[in-house]
Amino acid sequence: MRPADDLRRHMEMGSTGSLTVDHAEGASVSVYLMQGEILAAEAADDGTQLVRRLVNGGFVTVEFGQSLLARLANVIQVGDVLFGTVPDDVVMDLYGRRFRQNLVDFLLADGVSEFTPKEDILVENVQVGHDSYELLEQLDETLATVQHLLPPAGPRFGLGEEPPINALQVKLLECIDDDGSLDAVLASSPREPAETLAELVTLLSQGSIRIQGAEAQPVGEVSESYEEPTSDHDEPSDPMFMAEPVVVDDMGMLDEPLVDDTVMTAFADNDHNRGGRGEGIFTVSRELLDTVDLSGVELIGAGESDDEMLLEMEDGDDIEAAGGAVSLRFGSPPLTNEDAITKLEVTNEVLRQLCLALDDEHGSGSGQAAVQLLVESSSTQFASLFVKVDAARDGAMDTQRVLRNILTRPETERRRLLNRAMRDLVERGFTLAVERVSEQRFELLLERIAGYQGRLGL
Repeated sequence: MRPADDLRRHMEMGSTGSLTVDHAEGASVSVYLMQGEILAAEAADDGTQLVRRLVNGGFVTVEFGQSLLARLANVIQVGDVLFGTVPDDVVMDLYGRRFRQNLVDFLLADGVSEFTPKEDILVENVQVGHDSYELLEQLDETLATVQHLLPPAGPRFGLGEEPPINALQVKLLECIDDDGSLDAVLASSPREPAETLAELVTLLSQGSIRIQGAEAQPVGEVSESYEEPTSDHDEPSDPMFMAEPVVVDDMGMLDEPLVDDTVMTAFADNDHNRGGRGEGIFTVSRELLDTVDLSGVELIGAGESDDEMLLEMEDGDDIEAAGGAVSLRFGSPPLTNEDAITKLEVTNEVLRQLCLALDDEHGSGSGQAAVQLLVESSSTQFASLFVKVDAARDGAMDTQRVLRNILTRPETERRRLLNRAMRDLVERGFTLAVERVSEQRFELLLERIAGYQGRLGL
């Protein structure tokens, strides 16, 4: 049985454990399942590939990338080296893309996969919030689209006449060497191989590149199956890095992509808060900078009033006025133990209802297991709040344990951190409920927790 078929079989069985297969040169990739849902996909060379993307994306220099590789040889978890070295959001974005690439490698692998049952899934790069079946369908569609570029095809590229339309395409054109080999592009790309291949299909379609010695195959005219490839299409295993990328100042007008949107959905960058035009292009345009206009504020003279004027900025940063001058204090009000306990109890109320809904749908104990997984899979920025925190039988967290954890953080960041962590936990719980319970049961859940945002103070 092909690894891809074996994976779907264990998903249908609701298995909990790992499927492992060799995919190239003795390297292995493992897919982890929890009750039939895909939680993680890891490969033996994850550390090397993540550092490669950091270097190719311009986040670290080539020299620093080599030092990161040396440090990775002495640690068990890749995150012990990467987190704190580069911004957390960059690492989390790379983790998501690596997860999907590992799934692609598993789907393309030959041989026989080996299943190992497990009671708990303890891996570093846990990914939640997706529909496992839908994710595999998206990856299948991507593979069908790029099949004519996969081994053993090994095409060589030349530059076409049409200009690129986004920053990634500019970067990939820079990666095409004199020989035009696909391996060179994959090794130098800031994105994972499957995502890079999908973008190369777009470049071929719009005429920005061409296949040397042959006409580019039109989008859509691809085989319905990708069973034939027998070798891995990953980059060369040696940790060679390209030079730092050229900064693109102006990408001009962005056109609609020529490859169907669904092909790139599995690899979409959902970070809409950074950069310009949604393409990850950083800008210093003044209209994007945070400004505070005080021209309309009436200054309070000395002795006229002791009242503070409140300016609502995120967590309620306030303006303190005295002596005829206005000053801004950027910071949240201190978080008292009473406030923290109130927020935690409101969150627990939501978790109890979520646990009850899951138990009703899937049997006793499934709710507690799901809530425990939600707690343990919190992103790195919130992980410190949930250290040694266990979910009770009814789904509630240990309030005192979370409270002790939050008290280890600097006082000025406690309120904002707790607010964001509780909101993230509840939202991921809702996502899980949408996937796992019936529509009627989900509506009942919402009715029972109505008004929780106000009680949380969000």
